[in-house]
Amino acid sequence: MINIVDILIDEVDKGLKYSTQNYQLNNRDYPAKDIEDSKLTELEKHHSAGLMRVNHAGEVCAQALYRGQALTAQLEDVKEKMNEAAEILFQYQDFESFSKVKTDVKTFNCTIMKAVWKLEGNQLVFHIKANRFLRNMVRAIVGTLLDVGLEKKSVDDFRNIIESKKRSEAGLSVPAKGLFLTEVNY
Repeated sequence: MINIVDILIDEVDKGLKYSTQNYQLNNRDYPAKDIEDSKLTELEKHHSAGLMRVNHAGEVCAQALYRGQALTAQLEDVKEKMNEAAEILFQYQDFESFSKVKTDVKTFNCTIMKAVWKLEGNQLVFHIKANRFLRNMVRAIVGTLLDVGLEKKSVDDFRNIIESKKRSEAGLSVPAKGLFLTEVNY
């Protein structure tokens, strides 16, 4: 039986391995050995070193965030809370809050027939079905529902966002790389 301490130790171990993997010794020749270094001022050297530290620290933090989100996604109460918010979508037709701001549409009305989070393997997957989708709508809905799951927003906030009809109130749009269309009906 795995407990929270085992999971924590495993995640710390993965974090340490990730953050130190770039420091392993390498016997290859430096690929730019024949290229003359450009002369940098002390200020430019300091600035460049700072950018490299920020980039590396950002990568380590991003990996930790992704691992944390993957662990959180497997918690049943997180899925239930996001599904509770997703059910609110059935009560509305105007989804201007989740549409691109500068878009050429006559109406923001859509009828949502399905909106549910399901745990598939170790991934939390959102399924949505509607008579139509606005530009950016699904990505914005998912981003806002994730905010509910991460407790950045409440279920009531989700309802208020829809009623506000303001895109600025909704969460960030998730990247499109995990989004795919599974069926089209006429």
